Amino acid sequence: MIICAYAQDIADGHSINGATNPTLKTIQNYVKSAADVATASRLHDPRHRGVNGSGKPLLIPGLDSLYSLVRKWSSPSGETQPLTELIFATLFHEGYIDNSFIYRRPPRYHLRRRRFRYFHRFPRI
Repeated sequence: MIICAYAQDIADGHSINGATNPTLKTIQNYVKSAADVATASRLHDPRHRGVNGSGKPLLIPGLDSLYSLVRKWSSPSGETQPLTELIFATLFHEGYIDNSFIYRRPPRYHLRRRRFRYFHRFPRI
């Protein structure tokens, strides 16, 4: 039950970075890291209470209910919009996109290397 209290503290925002609404994956990773201490010393994994008929591990009831609550009340991520020409024009005019990458020329040594390779492969007679 200590691991359930730890998971609840992480869900409440008492983590390393202090995130107020951590994702389910974040909470699971914190709990996994805490359980690794027990499993490294060859003790029973404190997250599981056994296995079901198909061999899948069953979570202890406290973690199971916390994970389902976080899954249920987490806000869905917003849909991404396609990038249009108007978005790029706005970013360019606002100064977020630098135009130096458009007009960049290759360094001169690339041209010299190509000429050298060309004459080296096909020597004059």
